[in-house]
Amino acid sequence: FPSHDIFIQAHYVAYQHAKYQRPNVSIGIALNIDDFQGVTTEQEFMAKEKIAEQAWFSDILLWNTVPTWITTQFPWFDWPFQNATSSLDFYALNYYSSYQVHDGGWTSPFPASPSTASSWLHPYPPGLDHLAHVLEERYHNVKPYFEIVVTENGVSTFQNDWNDGELRGRHFQQIKHVVDSYVSTSWTLDKVFMWSYIDNFEWSTGFTQRFGFLWVAVIDGGERVGGLCILRGCMPTKTMLESAHRNHEIERAKEFGIRVGKPKPDWKA
Repeated sequence: FPSHDIFIQAHYVAYQHAKYQRPNVSIGIALNIDDFQGVTTEQEFMAKEKIAEQAWFSDILLWNTVPTWITTQFPWFDWPFQNATSSLDFYALNYYSSYQVHDGGWTSPFPASPSTASSWLHPYPPGLDHLAHVLEERYHNVKPYFEIVVTENGVSTFQNDWNDGELRGRHFQQIKHVVDSYVSTSWTLDKVFMWSYIDNFEWSTGFTQRFGFLWVAVIDGGERVGGLCILRGCMPTKTMLESAHRNHEIERAKEFGIRVGKPKPDWKA
């Protein structure tokens, strides 16, 4: 944590440099923020406070002030720049989970949130609408017209779940509905990037969890990692076709004034 102020200052300096090089480029900084909601007025107040605790980076960059809870715990934290509010062109948001806030401040996932392969992930697409409006309400005084870009969102399923298409499809459709129906007089929400386009090696969980928009067949634990296409299907077939093509070109080499011996396949290779 002690180096966070350096990173924020680095963002401001990098922003100014990038704008000097390419004045028309849009620059933001992606923040991980979960949504919190309450039913009663008191619960909703606590929910907004929990959102604010996650958004302290944007408090500094948009309000040009350091939150009191930070200066109280870390009095050395300094923020010398005076024009920080001009260092963001859009609000980049990594949004994954939503929680209900109950009396006393304890939280729980929404009942409608489906189970996923990740213990930390509780997807609830309607929460994106709520979170976006809370952020707009919080920063409207300094950014009357602003754009929210969701830079990450998605669901996770287990590697061996062969019937996870319904969960993925339903989630993507619900996120699309939230974006299409978002209503605001000033801020916009029309760009969402899903994590991720295809299943990938997901950090410490490797191939055991799937986040992809597209399902990828993976064999994990065998002699080689891959799927039907990589090991026994289209890729080996294309390799053999390319080898046959090269063999044919070598056989025709004399037509181009090149003398070579008769080519012989190396099947072991």
